[in-house]
Amino acid sequence: MNTLRGTIAALFLAANTTFWACIVFVLGLLRALMPVRRWRDAVTGWMDIVIDGWVGGNRIMNSALGLFRVRSTWNTTTPLKADGKYLVICNHQSWADILVLQNTLRGVLPPLKFFTKAQLIWLPFLGQAMWLLGFPYVRRGGGGDSKSIAASCAVFRLHPVSILNFAEGTRYTEAKWQKGDQARRHLLRPKTGGIAHVLGEMGTELDSVIDITIDYPTGAPTFWQFLCGGAPLVEFDLHSLPVPVAAADRTLTETEHRNLSDWVTDRWQIKDAWLDAQRGT
Repeated sequence: MNTLRGTIAALFLAANTTFWACIVFVLGLLRALMPVRRWRDAVTGWMDIVIDGWVGGNRIMNSALGLFRVRSTWNTTTPLKADGKYLVICNHQSWADILVLQNTLRGVLPPLKFFTKAQLIWLPFLGQAMWLLGFPYVRRGGGGDSKSIAASCAVFRLHPVSILNFAEGTRYTEAKWQKGDQARRHLLRPKTGGIAHVLGEMGTELDSVIDITIDYPTGAPTFWQFLCGGAPLVEFDLHSLPVPVAAADRTLTETEHRNLSDWVTDRWQIKDAWLDAQRGT
């Protein structure tokens, strides 16, 4: 039964992705042909509606198949806005994290635009669609990333956006943890480069930083296991925080970088303690 559920979910996800990607390609062509910048900017705004449609379809799939439910804790001092601008940071354990985040945050925050590995641009339909939608593409080692992020942020300034960064840079596995600094029990060492680029470009325009920790009580699933219903409950802890370093269209100073690094390290210690409590270890 779980295999059948996973097969139906995978087919629906492929069809839903292909449908909305085709619309993105049409809008991308239309945007390229627009002679006036404000018209091109308007088309870019329409593309966010496409993201919402894709996420909405996936949410219907989850509801129909009962893939997972989210038990969430919201720690906010001010209301979150679907028309605001946010930097979202999160731990990373599975490809399922994306669906969990989008499913939970739809209608609460603007559409998520997340840092994407450069090689994924060759992924049929989805890779090219994310490029047209303005997702920042980054390479291992960071070469050329600042230009890519700056170009994306120039577009992000024009519309509501949630910029998602998995600060660990890769999914958590026991093997990767063993090779790391092991300063935390459940997390890899966070990297601040992408966060620093975003704050340097548009820190003063952000409403807040959204810090999210995800936990799978039955263990982090593979994507196939997730589609088969192998993670029926997801724990979701959200904190809305003041922007730690606010800059506007410039590179952070050495002191700002150091302060940001300390801030991210502190947040990762808090995340680790929360995961410790969740897992009773």
